[in-house]
Amino acid sequence: MKIPESMEESIESFAAETHRTKSNALIHLMWVGAEAGEDYVDPESDGPGVKTPISVSTEFVGVVARVSDLAEDRFDGTFSQAVRWAIRNGLAAENGDT
Repeated sequence: MKIPESMEESIESFAAETHRTKSNALIHLMWVGAEAGEDYVDPESDGPGVKTPISVSTEFVGVVARVSDLAEDRFDGTFSQAVRWAIRNGLAAENGDT
């Protein structure tokens, strides 16, 4: 999947602040964002900027499955868009941007 540079910077900052690896922070944010009780960020906005590729371990099948369901339900089956939204929503939830 691909994410905007600004989102990558936010993930790296969150990882450093919470003493997680970037990969673990990414999975955590995807889960928090997907499971949040509300939309903290606009699902229609995909974030600005050039998108760079990132990878997620398939070890976390529950998180991947949850975001895949989200893609089917809300993003016309577009997994990468659902991932970007879940990460942005997770960042907003974790940072209290409600």
